[in-house]
Amino acid sequence: NPDLSHTKSSPQEGHETFKDFILELLPMANEGITSPNHQQSSSALIQKVQKRLDFLLPFRSLAPTFVMAKSTILSNQERLNTRAGLFNLVAFRGVFYGSYFAKTDLRYFADLAAWKCHYCDAVPPDNMTKEAYYINKNCYGTAQAKRSVDVMNSYWEMASGWQSHLNGNISRDPLRLFEFFKTFKNIGDLSALLMVGDLADVGFIPNFEPKQMGKFVFQANKGARDGLHHLGLISSKADEAQVVQGFVDLHTFLEVELESEAKESIGYSVWMLEHALCKYKRLLKPR
Repeated sequence: NPDLSHTKSSPQEGHETFKDFILELLPMANEGITSPNHQQSSSALIQKVQKRLDFLLPFRSLAPTFVMAKSTILSNQERLNTRAGLFNLVAFRGVFYGSYFAKTDLRYFADLAAWKCHYCDAVPPDNMTKEAYYINKNCYGTAQAKRSVDVMNSYWEMASGWQSHLNGNISRDPLRLFEFFKTFKNIGDLSALLMVGDLADVGFIPNFEPKQMGKFVFQANKGARDGLHHLGLISSKADEAQVVQGFVDLHTFLEVELESEAKESIGYSVWMLEHALCKYKRLLKPR
């Protein structure tokens, strides 16, 4: 198992450690994320990740709840251009993510009325309350007390500005999208970052170049930056240029060192790398 327990002493050591981290988890991508083989794996890392796939899996596009989203709310590019398309995406990240509903019953709502009708008629399984069915307040690791279906009216109202934003952001610049998403209730840096990544994963917006992604890692100042620090690729007080270089160097190393089949299996991209750095940081915690 790769040693995740302490900050690495050199960039070379950090690069190798992160490659080993990816390769140890590669069987999960090759054999299928939900394969029962993972429960008996000799890898403590695999055993830990398989217990909380959405929370710990570094392979962004293979996380079960995101796979569900890709087949439902993110499945149609034309719909993503609409008010309803944004409404569904914001609701997914700001309300439903991590819940029973998101994992098993996620669906596309054509408008606010469709959501209200569904909510009124919903019968959660096994005597589950409606709140428990739709909401997981610990979905991102720390309790979000304000997470509630009560924001759905606000989301629908604010989604009316989506077309105007796209008209003024012809290139669909991810940084501008990031700032726009943060204007929604309960959408902070993390949720906004995930929403931009969702749109990149399904091809709605262009993928970042590595340097652009490095700037995004610096500006978002979330888990990916911490991951770079723990790998010894940047200092805790690194400026933007140093964060960008640390990210680009790791990406360049992985592009060369990972075989093409492995990169295809894990859905490698700069977005996956950003996501994996966040998960690496989470997995630094004692097993």
